Amino acid sequence: MILTCPNCAARYTVKDATFPPEGRKVRCTKCGHSWFARNPAASAPEPVQAAIPADVPASEESVAAPESAATGDIAAAVFAAPPELTPSAFKPRPEKDTGTGRGRRLAIAGGWALLVLSVLVLVWSAYRYREEVVASWPRAASLYAWVGWPAKDSGIILSNVHYSRVVRNSHAVLVLSGSLRNPSAQSQYVPQVRVFLRGADGRVLQRYVFAPPVRILQGGETENFHIDLRAPPAAARHLTLELAEATDGS
Repeated sequence: MILTCPNCAARYTVKDATFPPEGRKVRCTKCGHSWFARNPAASAPEPVQAAIPADVPASEESVAAPESAATGDIAAAVFAAPPELTPSAFKPRPEKDTGTGRGRRLAIAGGWALLVLSVLVLVWSAYRYREEVVASWPRAASLYAWVGWPAKDSGIILSNVHYSRVVRNSHAVLVLSGSLRNPSAQSQYVPQVRVFLRGADGRVLQRYVFAPPVRILQGGETENFHIDLRAPPAAARHLTLELAEATDGS
């Protein structure tokens, strides 16, 4: 007899001798569904066998297979196809981070930072030494005036400033030296020089004012100066110099 699973339509061939006439509960080996199956051959009338005379020997012994009283679910299936294996989803192996991408990003960031720093240094230098630039290239005066950094095309210029801290007679002394230059073709009055000592936070700790060694510088002339500043603050970290406003007074 043939049993058909009502759930997945799988078909099984079962020997009639192993299936009870009243039917029984069976289970599909493919999908696991269970149902009660009846034996359709149980209701059919038994075939009438012709009587064999006793004096006629049987040409062949009829061997009847013993009927097994099997218990439990029927699991003998003929050509029961194994369940299809569902291929697992393909997952690409994650690429190992070799550091190339990160190194490239760091290199790009470092390049931009270096570019910005270079521009800032260039701008600061153009502002700090604008008078020297104008003295060497007078046409630059109009450019500085356009950006709001007016610079004189003549005037005394501080340059070659050096300083060092020494001890003399058990007293700290700040030795300061530099040059005063007149870049113009005319004589210029030399103003006083102001010195500012600042702490690490930029706050002014001490200021000094000293007169230059000469009062007048001829056109293109340079004069060096040297001065000792006594008892400078120990917390001083920065030194700046500037010229007082020049006047024509003595």
